[in-house]
Amino acid sequence: MSKIKAVIFDLYGTLIDLFPWESQRELLARMSSALEVPTELFQTIWTETYAERVTGVFPDAEHYISHLCKKLGGAPPDESRLAEAIEMRREFTRKLMAPRPDAEETFMRLKRAGLKLALLTNCSWEDRDFWGETSLAALADTAVFSFEVGVKKPDPEVYHVTCKRLGVPPADCM
Repeated sequence: MSKIKAVIFDLYGTLIDLFPWESQRELLARMSSALEVPTELFQTIWTETYAERVTGVFPDAEHYISHLCKKLGGAPPDESRLAEAIEMRREFTRKLMAPRPDAEETFMRLKRAGLKLALLTNCSWEDRDFWGETSLAALADTAVFSFEVGVKKPDPEVYHVTCKRLGVPPADCM
C-alpha cells in the first residue's frame, strides 16, 4: 500500500463556497441587460455552454461572450458593453474567491505534514486570475484549471496532468 504524498483539492464547494444559483441568475440578467440581449435565452445558453467555457474552447471572456451574443442572433456587442459585462462577471468571481475559514489552516497542517497540495478545478478565465490573490495560492504546489488543459473533471486526463505537475504518482494522491 502506498503512502499518501499529495492532496488534490477542488475549488468550489471545497475551498470556497458554492455560489447560490439565484446569484448567478441575477448576474446573468445584469450581463444580458448590459449586452442588450434577451435575458432568459442568455441564461440558457450560458448554462448550456458550460463545457465549452471550462475546457478552453474560447481563449478568453471576450470571445466567449461575443459567441453567445452571435448565437442569440445579434451582432457582436460593442466594446464598452462587452467590457461592462465582463467586469460584472469578474467582480462576481472576485467576491466568491474567499477561502472558507478552515481552508488555510487545513493547507498549513498538510504542508507541515510534508504533503504536496494541488488545486484542480473546472473553471474559466477569471477563476485563475482571482485564485492567485487568495492566501491558499501561495500554499499550493500547483493549480490546474480545466480551461487551460482542455479537459474537465471527471476526465482522468485532468487528474493525470495534476499528478504530473505535483511529481507524484496517482496512487500516492488523495
